[in-house]
Amino acid sequence: MYNLHLWNSPEWGRSGELVISVYNEVYNRGEALDELWRRAEREIETNMLEFVMASHDTKDHDLEQLFSKNYFREWFCVIGMVYSGDRMADSGLESRLYIKDDFDAYHRAMGDAFETMRKEIDVRPHNIFENRSPERMEILQKQMENLVENTYLFFQDGTWVGSAMIKGNEIDEVFVVPSQKGRGYGRKILNDCVNRVLEKGNGEVFLKVVDWNKTAMDLYKQSGFREYVKMRYLRKIIKEQS
Repeated sequence: MYNLHLWNSPEWGRSGELVISVYNEVYNRGEALDELWRRAEREIETNMLEFVMASHDTKDHDLEQLFSKNYFREWFCVIGMVYSGDRMADSGLESRLYIKDDFDAYHRAMGDAFETMRKEIDVRPHNIFENRSPERMEILQKQMENLVENTYLFFQDGTWVGSAMIKGNEIDEVFVVPSQKGRGYGRKILNDCVNRVLEKGNGEVFLKVVDWNKTAMDLYKQSGFREYVKMRYLRKIIKEQS
């Protein structure tokens, strides 16, 4: 199968995210992948896309070869990690769910927290809050409307110190408010999130981390998480080739 999700990006133009998948057991798997790519390529051309991103397990050499010969270039890698241990030490932090009034402060802090990483791996916009156009703000606000039941803010003695999302048994978007970094809040937020997942009866806790972020990876490994998959993300900037 293949799927091409389309969107308009202010940074990349007409964009798409491509997923191609063929079971390893399929006879002549390489030929099947080539045929799916030809179908996807026709759809890319029909929609006049300027930018396409894709991903594959780093162990999948057939997909690696397919994307390479069709001029996709490596972008960044994401490590999938899993925790299967017991409850962690209590964080001592207070927490509550995100509310609409948090929007401005939340996105400013989140933008600053992830800006260096996004610059290093060239994920645009480098700061998600740098573009404050009405259109951009409307998009971000609608995104948060769908995440209010998953997004937690954490406080120490009334001071906001960080945030994280919990979706089922997966932890995502963990960050410490930049002014509060270096005080151990990343570990405390992680502990709290793991415990929340375990309290819901989920036996394992999952998260993803960009392999550039060695500090976060070290924290997760020290806390008992182990790597279970490594995904390579690639991109094809078509408008620069024309």
